[in-house]
Amino acid sequence: MGDNLQAKPRKPGLDESLSLQSAVQELIQSRLQDGVRVHFTVTTGSMLPFLAPGDRVAVEKTEARQLIPGDVILWAALPTPIIHRVLSVDLAGSDWLIITKGDQMVKEDPVMSSASVLGIARQVERAGKVLDMTAKFVQVVNGCLARCSGLHAAFLRKPGMVRRMAGRGVRQVMILLTWITWRAARLIL
Repeated sequence: MGDNLQAKPRKPGLDESLSLQSAVQELIQSRLQDGVRVHFTVTTGSMLPFLAPGDRVAVEKTEARQLIPGDVILWAALPTPIIHRVLSVDLAGSDWLIITKGDQMVKEDPVMSSASVLGIARQVERAGKVLDMTAKFVQVVNGCLARCSGLHAAFLRKPGMVRRMAGRGVRQVMILLTWITWRAARLIL
């Protein structure tokens, strides 16, 4: 008698998962290159308090040479693209080197080249309210948040009391700036 052999469903292997995720990033990049505004839902708290889980972010194509500290960008990373704030943009030879950091994170992200930049956040929607990231007021606040985020990371690398006191102070300023930005957006709308 023969055995009934049934194919067992199998989970995709690591290589297959990364391949699928790479394909998704290529699709996102292609859509942005075609001039399509792509929308994402924030799923982590790495950009709290500015971006919260559940916020919808509209991203458009951008060139690395147009970025300034404070811009919030989407960049290619595996397993999933990351949306973080630009801390610095520097020309190194013929390529731009960008440093980003999530507002909630302790460390900066690894330095990336311009090829990693997928797009720039142009609009954020939270609880039915829309924040226009191109508004001058928001750009000024984002520049301040970039400076605060860099200071926050620097203080968190310091030992003991300096770390705790200064890190908390900078964090409170970031929370206040974010609150003012969202409050102003509600008054403007």
